[in-house]
Amino acid sequence: MSMSTSQQETAASLKSMVLAAAPATVCPPNMAEKVLSRRRRRRTRRTLIGAGAATLAGGVLAASTLLGHNPYVSQIQPSGSMEPAIGVLDLVVVNQELAPTRGDVVLVALTGNDGDFEAFSRVMALPGDTIGCPEDETGKCSAVQINGKPISDAYLASLDTKPFPTVTVSSGQMFLLGDNRRAAVDSRSLGTVPTGDTIGVAVEIQTPDNGFRPVPGAPTHPAPDDQSFDPPGEIPPARSTTAP
Repeated sequence: MSMSTSQQETAASLKSMVLAAAPATVCPPNMAEKVLSRRRRRRTRRTLIGAGAATLAGGVLAASTLLGHNPYVSQIQPSGSMEPAIGVLDLVVVNQELAPTRGDVVLVALTGNDGDFEAFSRVMALPGDTIGCPEDETGKCSAVQINGKPISDAYLASLDTKPFPTVTVSSGQMFLLGDNRRAAVDSRSLGTVPTGDTIGVAVEIQTPDNGFRPVPGAPTHPAPDDQSFDPPGEIPPARSTTAP
């Protein structure tokens, strides 16, 4: 059935808006296949990001109808900054109503040299805490220290951390570290981040078999009872850097 002139103009306008809003994204070559495979998830999803403009437009419209009606939303991790806890293109469910606590992985709004962006990072220290990674006799840091005590960071799978100076977290702030300390953009370069910039706290991660698992190293939080949550929006640009 052919579209009327008015319908064609509306479709063209919507397509132009979606394409203009979509950011440039750096991602693996098989990303489209992985994203499309999420259509077959057995849990409730109304829409997913597709490879074409029409699918993306549908996702934008569907997401706009859901915002504000569900505390649980999902986001796709675009980079390796949180490996091994969260891998590239893992889907993470976050609760927008939780306040961040130490150890939580949060989706947070950040500002860097290239402008504003959203990223997953781990809350390492809260107001009143001191945190640093002092250099030892070998010139390396053996462990991050919080309030003068080393932490194990067992979820890091033996990834090392370069030394960074000890700071005290002020009121209303939090100190964030990416689990992949060699690649993450976090408080070592950005400084402490307002707790109010938290978009949501991660509560579970999708597994390859379409099940879900807890967030490694994080406190346990309730997941959606009916396994229903708002679908992800556009995959954000990957943000990573060489740690100082």
